[in-house]
Amino acid sequence: MAIRGSLREASFPDVLQLLALGKKTGCLSVVDGSRFGSVFFEQGRITFAAIVDRRDRLGDALVRKGHVTQAQLDSALKRQRQEPGRRLGELLVQAGYVGGEVVQRELRVLVEEAVYSLFTWTQGTFTFEPDVTPDGRGLSAAINPESLLLEGARRVDEWQLVQKRFPTFDLVFEFDPARAHDLASLGAEVTEVAQWLDGRRDIRGMIERSGLSEFVVGRSLYDMAMQGMLVQVGAPAGGSDEHDALESPEDKAARLGRALLRAGMLEDAERELRTALAGRADDLAVRHQLGVIALRQARWPEAVEWLEPLMHSDAASVAMLHHLALAYEAVGRELDAARLLDRAARLLPEAPAQVELSRAMHAYRGGDAVRADQLLLKARTRFAGDAAPAVWFHIAALVAAARDDADRAQALLEEGIRTYPSVGVLHANYAALLLARGQVAAAGAAIERAQLHAANLAPFQKTVGDLAHRLGRYDDALEAYLRAVRIDPAIGPDTYVQLGELRFQRGEAAEAERCWQRALELDPGARQARGNLEAMKRAS
Repeated sequence: MAIRGSLREASFPDVLQLLALGKKTGCLSVVDGSRFGSVFFEQGRITFAAIVDRRDRLGDALVRKGHVTQAQLDSALKRQRQEPGRRLGELLVQAGYVGGEVVQRELRVLVEEAVYSLFTWTQGTFTFEPDVTPDGRGLSAAINPESLLLEGARRVDEWQLVQKRFPTFDLVFEFDPARAHDLASLGAEVTEVAQWLDGRRDIRGMIERSGLSEFVVGRSLYDMAMQGMLVQVGAPAGGSDEHDALESPEDKAARLGRALLRAGMLEDAERELRTALAGRADDLAVRHQLGVIALRQARWPEAVEWLEPLMHSDAASVAMLHHLALAYEAVGRELDAARLLDRAARLLPEAPAQVELSRAMHAYRGGDAVRADQLLLKARTRFAGDAAPAVWFHIAALVAAARDDADRAQALLEEGIRTYPSVGVLHANYAALLLARGQVAAAGAAIERAQLHAANLAPFQKTVGDLAHRLGRYDDALEAYLRAVRIDPAIGPDTYVQLGELRFQRGEAAEAERCWQRALELDPGARQARGNLEAMKRAS
């Protein structure tokens, strides 16, 4: 049975200790807003851990420490793109570029760093799903969680000091060369971080480009700051240093707006960006960011208004074109969206994975499943890291089903659920696919596992109703269909057809008629609904 809770009520270290003492096997998922982490256990020992969108990847670590060359890593990554199911570490070992013991050691370090990062998460929710294992990992760790608790607690204390000294990671520093002679005394980690202090990248950029963990960069900067080795050359809006004084009000507003947008504070970001735009109406970057905010708030026509002028500029970027294409799709301008996506792909031959994914989704919606499949494969080779995002698995499974390849659709959904165990739409589609394939018992088990993650999705409730109907539990089916149409009144005509039939069986003819009329409103060609209504008229 799954274990669920809030990190406010049970801390991450407490949960870790509980799973270790219980010798549990499965996946612990931790979600805090847009952050997602997972820790896999086998008999109470940690075998793997990762945090989505972190750049601390195995290949980067091996290159950074001199175990493999960049050329060797590129060769292994190229082979991995040709064989998507293979793991990078295994390919490097198989090619003879590095020993298995080195990969094992570095993997353990990365797993420990991911777990230590999760120690600092004090908000959000956790879910433990038993008997879930990381997909296809021939190499794995075997770490006793108890051995991480003391170091994790120490890091939490140190991280609090780092956060007080650097309340935002938008700060920009350079190294004070006058103090270079003191650098070696602070250790190798600090020396490595110092190499990234160029006066241009902010702390967030340093973490991204270096491949080092947030903790290593933050603690190293803290140590340098305490020794007076840092010179601040950039600050968030509201600072009082010389750099802040030289900025124009528009520059300050634009920078603060970007920081607020990254933090997800959309209303505050929009206010600052509008202030910036008032002083320079032709600023493409600010208009782009305002368009992104409108997109994220589902204000589709406004997003088009912000983004459309950008497409005519010679400085239009791939990201600008992609976001405008998304806005076009949302307002029903599918052809314009397709043209923009193709233009974005031509603009940058190695177009970002998200662009190829959007092209694949558009091809699927247009009925071209073969082209969608090709674009999905191309997108997967371009996603950074080991796993494609959850939406890739969702679309890829739909495309496989459209090509009558139910086995591949099922395999894709199973891989997606192992990678993203908290994404409800994957669970919902998996249960529906199993039921469509006649695997009734397996569909029932999938529905039970999906309740936490998918209960608020209308298609999932429809699948619950379909299963209950097939098992002759008509009252349960009725309740599930009613939940589905409450969540999404436009879910689809077949739900209303089935709902009407259940109403009719209960002697509720007026309700049945309303359901079938609603089915026809959604699809005038719904023959079963029309036939039921005609039969009802003849009977009266």
